[in-house]
Amino acid sequence: AVPIERALHPLGQMLTLVPSEDTLANVALGLLSDVVKGRSALRRALRQVDNWYGLVVIDCPPEAGILLANALIASDGVILPAEPEPPAIAGIRAVADMVAMLRDELERDTPTILGTIATRIDQRTTRHADGLEIMRSLPAPLWGEIPERNGQLRDQELRLAYEGVTDRIAEWLGVQNAGSA
Repeated sequence: AVPIERALHPLGQMLTLVPSEDTLANVALGLLSDVVKGRSALRRALRQVDNWYGLVVIDCPPEAGILLANALIASDGVILPAEPEPPAIAGIRAVADMVAMLRDELERDTPTILGTIATRIDQRTTRHADGLEIMRSLPAPLWGEIPERNGQLRDQELRLAYEGVTDRIAEWLGVQNAGSA
């Protein structure tokens, strides 16, 4: 494993990226082999650079494995994006259950599920309309509804759709969102 300081890739003045390993399956196997430290490896790595960043975003698939457990243990807050489809909604529920289990097991108040985001909504289908209703009824608030967009105005429309999400993140962080000021 590479120390996190060596894995950092600055992308301009305000953003640094730590790319995932090419072989995440091997990383997962390594984490599973260390029963004691395996679940909290990412949390320990992030502690080394904790005072360098105001916000760390961890993007991972919702597969209930050791990589997701590491991401959840390292997190204070969780945002769950998903298409309004039955398998994705089931994934939201599974991650919510995993968060509750980890909080109980680790006797912590974090991570907190901050909200969900409905993505790639096809407003022409009743399946997505029904899925949105289910997502609105989940215990975690629906932070945004992001439509499927194509064409010339795609970027502008998506930027507007995500504006409410960025406002909520800024509110959670206790900062004023510069885009809304």
